[in-house]
Amino acid sequence: MLFKISKSFVGKMLLIIAVFIGLMAAMVFYCNLYAMWAIRERVSDSYLSMGKYYTKDLDTKLYAITEYMAGSSMETDFHVIAYSDRQKMEDKYALAKEALYRSLSQDILMYRPLEYFFIYTQEDMMLVPSATQARTLGSIEMAEGLRALLSEGKEGKSRYNRQWELGYINGERYLYRYLWFQDTCFGACVSVKQLLEMLGEFSLSDYEVFFEAGEEGEGRDYGSNLLLRVPSEYGNFGVAIRVPSERLYEELRVVLYQSFFIILLLIILLPVFFRYLHRIMVRPIRSIVGTMRKVGEGATYIRMPSMQNMSEFQLIGDTFNGMMDQMEQLKIDIYEKKIAEQELYLQCSRLQINPHFFLNSLNTLYLLNKRREHAQMNQILTYLLDYFRNIFSGKRDIVKLGDEVNLVLSYAAVQKFRYDGNIHIKYEVEKEAEEVPVPSMVMLTFVENSIKYSTDYSEDLNIRLYAALCGDRLKIQIEDNGRGFPEEILQALREGKTIYREGREHIGISNIVSRLNLYYGKEAAVSFDNMEEGGARVRIELPRRRDGDEAAAG
Repeated sequence: MLFKISKSFVGKMLLIIAVFIGLMAAMVFYCNLYAMWAIRERVSDSYLSMGKYYTKDLDTKLYAITEYMAGSSMETDFHVIAYSDRQKMEDKYALAKEALYRSLSQDILMYRPLEYFFIYTQEDMMLVPSATQARTLGSIEMAEGLRALLSEGKEGKSRYNRQWELGYINGERYLYRYLWFQDTCFGACVSVKQLLEMLGEFSLSDYEVFFEAGEEGEGRDYGSNLLLRVPSEYGNFGVAIRVPSERLYEELRVVLYQSFFIILLLIILLPVFFRYLHRIMVRPIRSIVGTMRKVGEGATYIRMPSMQNMSEFQLIGDTFNGMMDQMEQLKIDIYEKKIAEQELYLQCSRLQINPHFFLNSLNTLYLLNKRREHAQMNQILTYLLDYFRNIFSGKRDIVKLGDEVNLVLSYAAVQKFRYDGNIHIKYEVEKEAEEVPVPSMVMLTFVENSIKYSTDYSEDLNIRLYAALCGDRLKIQIEDNGRGFPEEILQALREGKTIYREGREHIGISNIVSRLNLYYGKEAAVSFDNMEEGGARVRIELPRRRDGDEAAAG
């Protein structure tokens, strides 16, 4: 259906308009996508740069803490705590611990946003908070959380691990780093919460920033939100920035509104444009096409209406109407000529069929005379006189089906003598069907063909004739138990081709089919096939009567 529409002028015109509108919409869509991509890239680069700057600043602070821890681990006080025997050097251990605590408490103020230094042994936990942390129950809970973390993570940990880790301590997220010296652990931790509170310095406070592991780059999170990641150089973590979509495309809203307005305007104006186009072009073209279609279906009396509002269409209409007037006259002339040709063709067809049977009959009489079977000759001559009296009596080409059956029986009686009684005909014809007019020799030709090509003169040939009325159609069927149609002949019959056998045109069947087509047109149906049990079968379906047939057959 779509292919047919696309081939019409109106369809092509509408297709061009649709393609034009589609291209405009595609351009608007592409421009919007490009603008969204450009803005996203700009915002991504901007905030990725801020994220890198923030991460670098954080890495600098973490590196300073790491270097400080490395230096402190070399101090005498730390060595006393880490490597001395506490039981033997209890006083020295206590003095070293107190000195180290004072040193760490003073120095921690220099390493913002560090919250805790801690020194852990199996017997003791020293927690050094920053100025923002007091010696409260929270510090005690922090110490217990660190103790649990370190006791679980001691196994398999490198004593010289310089990576900062991201994890949970008492349900809160921290960045922590620690080193083991024999059974003593020296570490530091930074609250992620405090780190996030410092984002105002980097213009990131309006966006969701969090810490997670991941590679550097950008992606999508929660639909159209932009997610940026910057990994840390000194830790097994990264800084992630989530930019909401409403902030991301805030600058694009004006452009989007303009694009939607243009598209909406096109949608509103399209019906008005199509209505105008339909009135000035589509309607006249459809009128022309509709008139031509009706003429093509046989309504040659139809003419195109006047279309004076469009001079081009008016010229087409006037030219078409003049052409149809000429065609009407030409059609009358051709019809009269065709009738004359059909009458001549029918006469020639009969002259082709009749001599064929006449020669076969003479040949049979010759054989009987040669055998001196005079009684049979007299009987055959009686059948022949009835047959030829019917043929040459001047009757028209239409006969009643009952007369056709009698003609077939006379013919079969003659051939039965010829083939030593090996031919048997059985007929089943409804009484009402006998009165239906049919073209002469419509059954005889097929019976003759069965006898001529279906027996080897030694076996019985059984021929069955059947005729009945089924509603307004006459069904005729001729069957035999002979050899059947050769495959090439059967294929030619089904395709309606001219049949040649033994170098000569096989005119009998072809002529009958042609006559049926001339009399009945598409209403006639003839089919050929071979039966499974052997033999040929011919089916003929004809309308019950045509105007003038009964008079012609009376």
